[in-house]
Amino acid sequence: MIRVRVDKLKPGMIVGYPILREDGVIFVKEGVVLNNTLINRLQKLGFENIYIRDSRFPDTDLEEIISHDLRRQALVTLNETFYQAIKGKEVSLEPLKELVDGIIEEILSSKKSVVSLVQLRQYDDSVFTHSVNVAALSVFIGKFLGFSRSQLKTLALGSIMHDLGKIKIPVEILNKPDKLSPKEWELIKKHSSWSAELITEKMPEEIESIEIALQHHERMDGSGYPYGLIGEDIHFLSRICACADVYDALTVDRPYR
Repeated sequence: MIRVRVDKLKPGMIVGYPILREDGVIFVKEGVVLNNTLINRLQKLGFENIYIRDSRFPDTDLEEIISHDLRRQALVTLNETFYQAIKGKEVSLEPLKELVDGIIEEILSSKKSVVSLVQLRQYDDSVFTHSVNVAALSVFIGKFLGFSRSQLKTLALGSIMHDLGKIKIPVEILNKPDKLSPKEWELIKKHSSWSAELITEKMPEEIESIEIALQHHERMDGSGYPYGLIGEDIHFLSRICACADVYDALTVDRPYR
């Protein structure tokens, strides 16, 4: 199996993993043979990469870090939350708390000792998918480190909402294929502070989750943002979220990665 850019697809290639829409609904099933019509539809709908079966890279029997049903629920919940926030409506974060409980339960009950990271990238590259991936991977790291359920919940909540502030950034900047201008980059860098503000408005008691969202772009050498924190000044949970965020970002073709 190999990951291929949609603009490089050719008729006759076989889909290696299900292709999902942003709302979690399967758009193309695993095993479907691509034709020109389907390839054109994938391009028009904005899909960037998919997994294709390739005899040079044998498939392995890999389990997903979280189930398809839970991932679908997660994408729908995040879509609804972002939509409410964008429209200026009253946003309820209770569904996100329930979602976090589901993610934690699945990962804690899993007997896998190693997560199949490639599974995290079988879906399209939207903000919602990225948020789910970062939360799931953060919780898996937390499980490996022996975190309590309470710590995992805090970590998952902050991780799944770490990019909520991007609702304040114009889509044309988020999806800009060219290099960002200095002004645009400064706007992008504000999203972590905006995420923290939005969480604070709805869940002021979740102090550590707020810190995760605020600090997930800080770096140990002080080169991060928004405050340029160094080493131990960065919250430990924020560092975990940052690792998950960077991994997931580096496996997609994000313009400003």
